[in-house]
This record gives sequence, C-alpha cells and structure tokens, in this order.
Amino acid sequence: MLIVRHEVEAAFKAAIADRLGFAPRALVADGRIHRFGEKRTDSSGWYVLHEGDYPAGAFGSWRGSVSEKWSYGTGLVKLSPDERQALLKEQAERRRQEEERLLSLAIRAQKVAHELLQAASFEGVDDHPYAVRKQVLLPAVKVIEGAVLEGILAKYKMRALIDSTQSVLLVPMFSLQQGKGQLRSVQLIDHNGLKRFLQGTQKKGCFFAFGGKLSGAIEVDLCEGVATAASVFAERGKLTVSAFDCGNLLPVAQALVQSYPYLSITLIADNDRKTQGNPGVTAAKAVRSALPFNVSIFIPAFPANAPIELSDFNDLMCLQAVQGSTQ
Repeated sequence: MLIVRHEVEAAFKAAIADRLGFAPRALVADGRIHRFGEKRTDSSGWYVLHEGDYPAGAFGSWRGSVSEKWSYGTGLVKLSPDERQALLKEQAERRRQEEERLLSLAIRAQKVAHELLQAASFEGVDDHPYAVRKQVLLPAVKVIEGAVLEGILAKYKMRALIDSTQSVLLVPMFSLQQGKGQLRSVQLIDHNGLKRFLQGTQKKGCFFAFGGKLSGAIEVDLCEGVATAASVFAERGKLTVSAFDCGNLLPVAQALVQSYPYLSITLIADNDRKTQGNPGVTAAKAVRSALPFNVSIFIPAFPANAPIELSDFNDLMCLQAVQGSTQ
C-alpha cells in the first residue's frame, strides 16, 4: 500500500478531532510526545505519531484522562480494559517526563536571565533604536552587547533567535510568589523591534512593571507590550504592568488579584482594528468577564484617518506627537 504523508496526517487529525473536539494545527511525526490545545494558551492535548510503512500513533487529553491508540487504515484501536489501563499509565508517565523537561528548561531560563542581567547595563537603554522609535523611557530595562549575549547563551547551548549583531534590550520577567516578584526569565528586543523570550521561558502569569511596588498599590494599569506600558505610565503616572501579549493578560490579572484581592485594575487594551476579531479588545473583555469586580477597560480611540496598523496606546501617543509637531 502506498503511504501518502498528508493522507496519514489528515486521518490522524480527524481521529483526534472526533474524539477530543479539537486537533493540532500541524503534526510532527517523530515518535515523541507533542502538546496542543483548543486555544493558543491551552496545552491539555497530547499526541505521538510514527510514520513509515505502518503509520500509527496515540493521543489523548491530560485534562479529561482520555487516551487512544490509532493506526492508519484501521483508525482507533479497540483496547481491552487492561490495555486501556496500561495506556493511561503510560500517558501519566509521559506527562511526568514532559513536566520534568519543561521545568528543567524553565530553571535554565531563570539561571541564564540572572546571568544576562548581571552582565547588562542601564546605560544606553534610552539610545537603543527600539526605545527611540517608540519614543519611550524604559526604566529598569537593561541593554547588553550582542557578543556578550551570544557568549552567555552559548554556555547553556541556547540561541538568541533575534539579531544579536548589535545591542539587545533585556526586559525582566517576574512572577508573583506569595505576593513577591520572582525573576523567571527575560524578553529580548533587538534593534528592529523583534521580540523573543529565552528558550524554556514559562511565560504564563509573568509580567514587568513600571512605577513602584505592587505591594503598596491600590490601583494599576495593565496592558500588553513593554513600550505600551511605558507610554501608559508616562501619560497616566500609575503603576503600570506589562503582560507581554494579549494571551497573558488574564493569567497576569488573576495572579495580581490572587495576591492583592482589593487591587483595582484598568486594562489598557490594544485596539487591533486590522485583525479580524480584534484580539486585543477580545482578550481585554475576557479578563473583565473573569474578574468583573476588579477590572475596567480603556480602549484607545484612533482618528478616522489613522493608519489601520496602529493599535496600542504607544501608537496613539506617537501619532499625537507627530500631529502636534505639524500644527
């Protein structure tokens, strides 16, 4: 029988979707466990796929304790109670191994972040092309020379994944542990504005703040990117928290409220007018729905003639600065 790869993958995806209700967008047939989810922030599903003369695999959901075996041409493999119990046991072991692997990578990212920040400097941040282009001051952000960055990453067999031929901004990433911030990783920003996290970073719930300590705050502004947060802080003067992207707004907001239940949050949304479904506004509304007593929303309003790609508060501030200089 001639085995056609795309037919194998299509059949495997269909089996997963039929059983779980969702399936991975892309498959990797390397015999290793891979995680996926119904949403970008979800990773409850898992699969293993082997290709070759006799394509077969397994999949399931850690959330629902679902485990199935599959083979090309026959579909789901009917399992006896003992076989299913064995597969569930194998699934639990795979999950344990995967969690250990991810934890090891996160610990490495944390260690590298500390070393990078020790080697970096506050001097030169304001002159970095990203800060100049965004017209913002970035207090507590550091800058590191590309060669130094590459040297430290090489020690840990890591790559920058950005342009490191020139200086790179380092944005510390903290999580809340018993109400105190703990460094977890750093975000890297190059001269072109490309942003990457250290490999192994567990971003969920991590943040960076401008303007003081959370422990003494009564109200904070919460937004996505670091430049946006810097503009919000400069304009409004309140402690401002960056969640790095819209998918992390809810985890950060939940962490803030869990540590500080009476904290009032104003969510400064990205107004992604160019993108179908406006993910920035949609994510902000989801946060307010989840935490209705703590969260209010501010959505930047752009003039009718503003370029459609402008979306966040920093874009609005830069636009107003241009318009003001031409009047």
